Amino acid sequence: MREYIAAACVGIGMTTFLSFMWLFFDYQANRPRQPQPQVGRVYPLSNHGAIVYKTDVEATGLYFLFFAFFLPFGLAGFCITTGKGLANPSRKQYLVGLAAGVCYLIIVIDWGHQIAAFAVSHGLILSLG
Repeated sequence: MREYIAAACVGIGMTTFLSFMWLFFDYQANRPRQPQPQVGRVYPLSNHGAIVYKTDVEATGLYFLFFAFFLPFGLAGFCITTGKGLANPSRKQYLVGLAAGVCYLIIVIDWGHQIAAFAVSHGLILSLG
């Protein structure tokens, strides 16, 4: 059972990382290079000197994705060190990881913005700077 939990965590972790990278590069390509306080784009995002500005909800959502990456891999590492591990995963374990990743991606796409907006509406504004 631990191997299946680890496989699900690896799938979720990989999906989190890919979602973060997609959003990061999307923001780098499509956000203004100058702050726009009138619309709330005041949170900088730097990529090797190229700075773009995001809103509080965008900054908080990206921050959540960045740190959400560590939890599933930590849990997977715990499951792997206490079980048989994933050195030779079975087809079912691959499918569990894929299904968990797809379900997590659906949650991120459908509710990610609302989760970040809820956090911001309750005073929690986080930014990677």
